[in-house]
Amino acid sequence: IGGKPLLRSDARTGDFIVLTGEIGGAAAGYLILKNKLESNGFKHFLNALNRPKIDYELCKRIAEKANAGIDVSDGLAFELGEMARLSRKKIVLEWEKLPVSRKLHGFCETHGFNEEELALHSGEDYQIAFSTPSAKHGIVVGRVSSGRGLFLNKEGKVRKLEPRGFEHFK
Repeated sequence: IGGKPLLRSDARTGDFIVLTGEIGGAAAGYLILKNKLESNGFKHFLNALNRPKIDYELCKRIAEKANAGIDVSDGLAFELGEMARLSRKKIVLEWEKLPVSRKLHGFCETHGFNEEELALHSGEDYQIAFSTPSAKHGIVVGRVSSGRGLFLNKEGKVRKLEPRGFEHFK
C-alpha cells in the first residue's frame, strides 16, 4: 500500500481492531460445495468463496493510521491471536460487532454448523484486520489493551478465545 510496512507485532494499547469486510461466508460456501448442500438462498456464500472481494481503497484509508495489520485468510481468531502474541498485547473481540452475514446464522441452524466456528476459526475470507488508534474507517470489532491473549466478549461474558484456524504445515 506504500509507506511503512504494517507488522503483526506493532498493535498498541488503546488501538481499535477494525476489519475491512464480512467474515464466515467463504467457510459456508466451502461447506455447501463439500457437503453438496442446496445453495438456494445461500449463493452469496459461494461468491464469497469463489470470488472474494477486498476493498483496496478502504485498506489504504485504514493503513494510513494503522499500527499493525494482518490478512485473515487463515481465520480471524488465528490471525488476531498472532497479532496479540507478537505485539504482547490483549485483544478483545466483540461478537455482536463482527461483520457476519445475517444469513450465516440461518445457514448454520439449517445445516447444523457452528456459527462461531465458521466466523472465527475458518478462513478464505480475504479481509484485512488492522489495529489503529482511529476508528474512522472500517468495521470496529474490538480493542487492544494491556495484558496477553485473545478474548471474545459474547453476550456480556468475556472468555479466552483459542487462536485456532487453518495452519498450512499441520
